[in-house]
Amino acid sequence: MIRTSWFARLFGWTTMVTCSLLVALAVSWGLREGRVGDGVALAAMVSLLCLGVWWTTVHPRILLYRDEIVVRNVVTTTRISWATVADCVPGYGGLTITELDGHCVTAFAVQKSNLSTWRNRSTRADRVAQCIKRRAESNLTD
Repeated sequence: MIRTSWFARLFGWTTMVTCSLLVALAVSWGLREGRVGDGVALAAMVSLLCLGVWWTTVHPRILLYRDEIVVRNVVTTTRISWATVADCVPGYGGLTITELDGHCVTAFAVQKSNLSTWRNRSTRADRVAQCIKRRAESNLTD
């Protein structure tokens, strides 16, 4: 399983804990001030913010199975058979996995910064892309 970087996950979980505290504060404020509706509305808005942060920082991942790759992005989950993988290229928006028919799937979980690209530095995204390429190529030779 390949997930977002440890820093992104740390940011996501820290934000979620902070949002949870803010939800509790919003509800207690509403109860204390006699404005329960306002407190609940504020808690709902903070909860939506918390869900959005979790969805973009903790949720995305790439799962490499024996028969397929599962790319779980913010909204979609895509399954790609190893037999159809033509290429995998890291980039700022994530890994772009190209299938033999030309269809491209971008995996947000692993991204390469523009600075690393400009400096020609190898990153985690390069290593994951190479791993996927090697596995796809070995599948073609089997």
